[in-house]
Formats: sequence, structure tokens, C-alpha cells
Amino acid sequence: MAARKSCTKMTWAEAKNKSGEGGSKNPNKAGGRLSGQAANHGKLLAAKLIAKKGPGEDERVKNRQAAKTARKDQLRQEQLDQQRELEKEQKRLEDVVRPHEKAISRLKELEARCHEKQMATQSGDNNIMCTTDDFVTVCHSKQLQLDEVMALEAIYADMDVLRVSAGSEMEELQEKIETWQEDPDQDEGIHAIAHHPALSYTLTRSIDDPDDDDWAAHLLLRVLYPSDYPLETNPPRITIEWCLVTQKSLVVSSNKPLESLGVLDEEGLIEAMGKEAHEFLLGMPSVYELLDTWLGENLFQYITKYPSHII
Repeated sequence: MAARKSCTKMTWAEAKNKSGEGGSKNPNKAGGRLSGQAANHGKLLAAKLIAKKGPGEDERVKNRQAAKTARKDQLRQEQLDQQRELEKEQKRLEDVVRPHEKAISRLKELEARCHEKQMATQSGDNNIMCTTDDFVTVCHSKQLQLDEVMALEAIYADMDVLRVSAGSEMEELQEKIETWQEDPDQDEGIHAIAHHPALSYTLTRSIDDPDDDDWAAHLLLRVLYPSDYPLETNPPRITIEWCLVTQKSLVVSSNKPLESLGVLDEEGLIEAMGKEAHEFLLGMPSVYELLDTWLGENLFQYITKYPSHII
């Protein structure tokens, strides 16, 4: 009874193997084949699950295209950023000025302002024209003054550095002198010349340092003739309306204010020019010798330079 119960619970495969009628004489070998089949089946099942749950082929193509487009956009943006930086740097390099050139332009602006101011105050200049009772001497002085101004105009004709004040009325003075020369004893002609407005003009000068031509000083000078210059007064009245020292090689940002790289000892310079005139030019027209020859050689002796890095 017990033996029959045990047999009924045995599987058919087990009974065949036990009875020696199974398909394999080596039970272990048969078991290995079953394990391999099960593993292959698991791989196939996993592949099916992945394929079922993962993106389809169309979606994968779209993803690749999107990634490629994003990469192109990124490269394009990087190129644009780089181009903007280059343009910004180029603009910064181009947005510069040379103070030396700017100072030359400023000279002309200040020259115009100076003449506007002279027109408003010309009557004050007239008050100094008669400094002597010898009106004949004044007439001779006025003639020498007129000759000197006309000579300076010829010398600087192509340089645009000399500008005679409109209030000087040079043409009218020339006519008065010609009338006086025709009849030197006529009191009316003598008094007309003696009371003529004082001659005045401006000179704009840019002078290089003789010891270092990278340095230059830019000056706006005003010359006013006393009535008895040059026969009894030397030199004429010279005032320095503006002075600025620059370096030709210096380049700065265009928004940087125009600043001088040196300071002029104006009082010492004027005193030295007066001494030069009294010692060597007494009784002679002296403007050209003083404001061209002498000034070009000696100006920087009266200038204290400032290195550009401390400005």
C-alpha cells in the first residue's frame, strides 16, 4: 500500500529517468541544456520588455536630430558672443584720442573766444594808446607797428597762426598813415593816428621741446602794442591766454578730459622775454624774435613736466 502511494506522486519525467527510459543517459548534461535554454529565454524576454517600454525608432531619430540642432545653436551662440567681444574690443581701441592733436584743435576754439572777448573790451585798449606827449613819435611808432604786423602776416600766411583783432582797424590806420606821410605837418593827421585804436592780435604756437621732441607746449598768446612801441617801449604787452603741455605719443580714452602734462612759469617767462628785448632788441620790432626764435629755443626752460602716469 505504501509503495503504491509513493509511485503516484512521482512525475512522468522522474519515472522515466528513474527507470532509465529518459532521453539522456547523463542527468547532469540534460540539466545544463535546460539552464541554457532558460537563460536564452530570459534574454529574449528582457529584450522584448525593453523594446516595448523604450523609445521607438522614430523617436530616437528625432532625439538625435534635436541634439544635433542644440549643438549647432550652442556653437552659433558661442560664435556670436566671441564676435561681440571682438567688436567691443575693437571699439575700445578705436575710441581713443591723442591729447596732442586735441590741444591743437582746442587752440583754434580758444582763439575765437579770445577775439570775441577783445571786441567787447576793445575800448579799454584804447585808453593806453597815448603814453607820450610827442605825437610825432607816436606816428612813427604806429607806422613801425603796422609794418611789423603786415610782415608777420606774410611770414605766417600759410600757417594760420596769426589773427589780428577786428577792432585794430588796420586798413583805416594804413590810410591815416599814408595821409600823414603826404603832409607830415598836418596836426589833424597826426592826432588821427595817435588816437587810433591800439593794434592787437593773437598768435597760436605749438612748440616742441628741443631736448625731446615727443613733448610739446601749446600756447595762445595775445600781443597788444602800446602807442610808443617799439621806439620807446620794449617789448609790446604780451599775455599768455592759455598753455597746455602734451606728449605726442600719448593715447588716451576719448572721454578723458584734456589735461596738461606740465606747468608753465608764466611770470618767469614774461620777465625773461622783457630782459631779452631790452638787451638786444631795443628800439626794434621784437615780436618775431621773441615769440618765434627765442621762445622756440627757451620755452621748456620755464616748464615743469609731469609724467603722464600720474595725471
